[in-house]
Amino acid sequence: MHQLYEKLALAYFTAATLTLMLFCAVLFIGALWMMVDAIISFRSPIEEALNGIGLLIIGFAVMETSKFIAEEEIMR
Repeated sequence: MHQLYEKLALAYFTAATLTLMLFCAVLFIGALWMMVDAIISFRSPIEEALNGIGLLIIGFAVMETSKFIAEEEIMR
């Protein structure tokens, strides 16, 4: 039973880590797109830059969380 739990936990932590990394990539691409769109459409670049920075900070936190899970639970 212990081996089954270990395999299920490893699969879960691996899937969670990969999913968080994917979300981080989506946030990064979204932040870049917001900035490019603001520049092209001549909207307020300051407001879009602040929104982009917010997305990047959230993405950084998500990446750090996925890194922590990978280090502590997968590569123990």
